[in-house]
Amino acid sequence: MNETMLERRFNLAQVSLFVAMGYFLTGLLGQLIAIPPGYATLFWPASGLALGSCLIWGRKALPGIYIGSFSINVYIAYASQSEIHLFLPCLIAASAVLQAFVGAALVNRFVGFPFAFHSPQKVLHFALLGGPVSSFINATLSCFVLFFFGALDEHHLLVNWFHWWMGDSLGVVFTFPWLLILFPHLSRAKLPRRQLLFFLLLMITTVVVLFSVAIASFEQKKQVEQFNRNADLLSQSMQAEVDAAIDILYSLRGFVVSHPGLTPRRFQQYTKPILEREAGLQGLSWNAVVGGEQLSDFSQTMSHLYQEEGIAYRVTQRNRAGELVDVEPRTKHVVVTFIEPLQSNRQALGYDVYSQAARKHALDRAYSLRSEVATRPIRLLQEKASQAGVLIFLPVFSDESDQLMGYATAVLRVGDMAKRALSNDLLLGTGLVLFDPAADSDKQVLFALGIDPEELATIKPDALLLESVYPLQRNNMIDVGVDQWALVQNSTSRFISESWSVHILIVLGLIISALFNWFIIIVYGQSYETEQQVIARTGELSNLNVLFNRAQTMGSIGHWEWDINHEKLWWSEEVFHILEQDSTHFIPSIDSLLAAIHPDDRDFVSRAVDGVLYRNEPFAVEHRLVLDNHSEKTVYEEGFVTFDAQNRPVSMFGIIQDITRRKNAEKALEVERQRLEEIIWATNVGTWEWDIIGNSIIINERWADILGYELNDLLPLSRLTWKMLIHQEDQPLFEHLLEEAFSHIKDHYECEYRMRHQQGHWVWVLTRGKVIEWTADGKPKRMSGTQTDITDRKHRDEEVRRLAMTDVLTGLVNRAYYSRRLSETINIAKRNKVPFALLMLDLDGFKEINDGYGHPVGDLVLKDFADLLRHTCRDADVIARIGGDEFIVIMTSLEQAKGAELLAERLLQQNDALRVIDGHQLKIGVSIGVGMYTSFTASEEALVKATDKALYAAKSAGKNNYKVLSV
Repeated sequence: MNETMLERRFNLAQVSLFVAMGYFLTGLLGQLIAIPPGYATLFWPASGLALGSCLIWGRKALPGIYIGSFSINVYIAYASQSEIHLFLPCLIAASAVLQAFVGAALVNRFVGFPFAFHSPQKVLHFALLGGPVSSFINATLSCFVLFFFGALDEHHLLVNWFHWWMGDSLGVVFTFPWLLILFPHLSRAKLPRRQLLFFLLLMITTVVVLFSVAIASFEQKKQVEQFNRNADLLSQSMQAEVDAAIDILYSLRGFVVSHPGLTPRRFQQYTKPILEREAGLQGLSWNAVVGGEQLSDFSQTMSHLYQEEGIAYRVTQRNRAGELVDVEPRTKHVVVTFIEPLQSNRQALGYDVYSQAARKHALDRAYSLRSEVATRPIRLLQEKASQAGVLIFLPVFSDESDQLMGYATAVLRVGDMAKRALSNDLLLGTGLVLFDPAADSDKQVLFALGIDPEELATIKPDALLLESVYPLQRNNMIDVGVDQWALVQNSTSRFISESWSVHILIVLGLIISALFNWFIIIVYGQSYETEQQVIARTGELSNLNVLFNRAQTMGSIGHWEWDINHEKLWWSEEVFHILEQDSTHFIPSIDSLLAAIHPDDRDFVSRAVDGVLYRNEPFAVEHRLVLDNHSEKTVYEEGFVTFDAQNRPVSMFGIIQDITRRKNAEKALEVERQRLEEIIWATNVGTWEWDIIGNSIIINERWADILGYELNDLLPLSRLTWKMLIHQEDQPLFEHLLEEAFSHIKDHYECEYRMRHQQGHWVWVLTRGKVIEWTADGKPKRMSGTQTDITDRKHRDEEVRRLAMTDVLTGLVNRAYYSRRLSETINIAKRNKVPFALLMLDLDGFKEINDGYGHPVGDLVLKDFADLLRHTCRDADVIARIGGDEFIVIMTSLEQAKGAELLAERLLQQNDALRVIDGHQLKIGVSIGVGMYTSFTASEEALVKATDKALYAAKSAGKNNYKVLSV
């Protein structure tokens, strides 16, 4: 392996390591300001580092981005004690690489890199493309991956996507100013005083960090207070539930004492409504204290009472196998005498509670303390679920002898009671556990809510009372008679809920910080750019001053300054050249300048000076100078005056230019222009010049005269007003040929069209022109040409065309025109399926008239018959003389099936009358052949032959009639 390859791989390894470490460290920074419990990272500076590294090192940075993203995502999963699936960090890292690559490509394509970061427009484009636009990639792909593999549910998908996109966008916008300072070659513009910039950005960032910490601390304090209030409220609610149960016991005690002859039915009537009302009570019972010697009598009495209920009453206890057996007589028994609900507690009826050690201990404590006492957590005999229960014993003493009568007993469903008291008001994101500290460690937990079962199995309740195990924990004690239960509420996070207000404030702080950072970068960049421009402009001004002096000499332009108050005049070197004076000896003054002005122009110049000094008129004059050698020059002067606070003239500045050559050239040009106008007028041609971009057209008098206007009548002339004068039928041709000239299709423009004369008739003109100037991008700029009146020529051409199509003798159309129209009519009939007719007419006995009366009479006969055809046929029909005494009629359309036959009959009828021609009474017959075109497939030749055949048939049939044939 050669040295170059080793060096490349070493460089790749260095870049990858640097980028990976930077990505991991900046990712840690972003994770530090994440707000649990959602861990919504509002700021992910690693995305900015990834984009910057991709812009600097290109594809070399991609492995480092991948490794850094993979590492930080594995760390986050480990730190949050989540189950680690390596394929998820792999896919998220691939999305981060793709985002950095696409972001860099967009910046390179649409902004350029490196670019001038002092340009606000460039910064805006960079921030949009590198931030919000490219950040769509990682946010969308990563959230989709998490959702697809079940790490993110659909309810949190949109929120997490938004946080991800916002964090990456802010990371790019916030981080890049730091990268510009740390890596100067990112910017095309040099950033001066980088150390000062660094401390300014550090100060702004520190303020934002402190602001964010203060907001988070304030929010945490507020949520802790909310948490504590909620824990106390829940404790009070639970205490109220327990107190209500104990109050029921005291009520039961009073009931028992006040009813010496209590029966099962009476006990049920009292307790049943209470149990229906209190869902946390499993049951209520009266447990009478019975001595051993009284046990037999007690059993007989109770059996008698329950016999009415159909229940066999007996006093029982449990043996070692847990089976119910008859009780063994002892000194003292505490027997379940009455219980409700009875049906679900039949096994408990008659049970000697004092026979069970744990309950005996509770009963003895209640007796000795003369107060209610709860048992340790037990599994209720009647309860199928796994929730815990407790029995509360309240001792009842006789009012007369103060002897223990028994115990009012309540069986509590602790789970149901706790759910009723705690479930509705428990804060989201928190959990709680209710336990009995005095119970055995494996039986302490009475109720838990919002805590994972696996986590609950690891909890040591005693430890919760000794120290705070959770970030948020609140301990409250519930009094249960003389004992206490512990109610502990907790949260695994310092925050119990996400606070959008905190999120928004932190985001605003980051945005403001980023804006300030970019503002400083832009200002400093612009400051440096301005300094460089000032240096460059100073050099340019120095060069321009040299060029200005040279330009004055080349253009024969000098400048002067007149101190009005002190009557001092100064002028530049070029003024001396114009006056042809030596600057070393000649002293500029007002008098010397006035002396040089031509005597005929002095008054005019003086009035112009007075006008600018006292009437605020513009000063721009042309006048002549008389030099010492008596030669003359023409100069142009222009100037302005400065005034003091009292509006008095203080000084005057101006320029003077030798325009002698220009004036001489203008005179020569005027002579030449006059000569050209005379030539144009003599040729009777109008001229025009068109400023296409400005849309203004200059014409001469002849152009207007062709249309009967004065020149001023048509001004101003534009393309639109020109077009408005053109006949509507000719406008498309005018525009088409003009566009061909504009598009380089033709190198010149030539068009014949009609224009409206002032008197209303139409004038034919021939317009020729050419584009003589084009813009840099190939568009027409200026065009000029001529316009000629060709009306007479057009009339002559029209007359020639008319004569070519007309029979001279009769004025009807001739054979050529008839042939063309017949072809057109056949094509129309074929296309539209419309029949038509062709009539051939031949005069009978015409030869005899010619021979007998002479050709002049024969010609009059032909004219007379032509007039008959005109009056008889329709205007749409084509009437032609095709030779001698032969005529043709084309009926271009038939309004009815026998229209042609009707026309033939009318012609025969009209021609039948005796006519006087040239003093001779003549009667002339006519034979008519009618060809009907109805097949729409026959040719022109077939139709003519059929019509000729019909004509021959008419003549053969005796003449002066018609015959019809169809094709």
